[in-house]
Amino acid sequence: MPAVTYVITCFAAGILVTRGCEDGFVKHRENCYHFSHDTETWINALTACRVIYNAQLVEIVDQAENAFLVNESTLRNTEYWIGADDLRVEGEWMWATSGDPVSNRTSGNRMLLSNNGNNENCLEILRSNWNDDQCDKSQHYICQKSVEIPVVVG
Repeated sequence: MPAVTYVITCFAAGILVTRGCEDGFVKHRENCYHFSHDTETWINALTACRVIYNAQLVEIVDQAENAFLVNESTLRNTEYWIGADDLRVEGEWMWATSGDPVSNRTSGNRMLLSNNGNNENCLEILRSNWNDDQCDKSQHYICQKSVEIPVVVG
């Protein structure tokens, strides 16, 4: 079972217990991120996040989150699968877990969509950009889960 860090703060009305991220996850704002050490195809990365880590393949919601993830991938000098694809309808990029449409305004950078003969349908962070690539390519991936809400005990 993954180790979890707890911070306990005492105050007049009780004790506030704040849960941190599990071992192997990095905290940023309200989320915990796992930057995989192993490589998987896009669909296997989607499954690994859900089954192994009780998380989802990352869905980027704003420029601050994107900047954090791009910086981490740059520091690690690694390409990562993220949770978007256009497998259902060519050219219509959707987040796989939520089903929300992807907007390149979220990334604050450009999406490099070459598509390679309709054969690149899964999204990755490639250097400082989002890029479409072949879903059966095996590479690293980023899982995401929310930090649990603090509880008051006492």
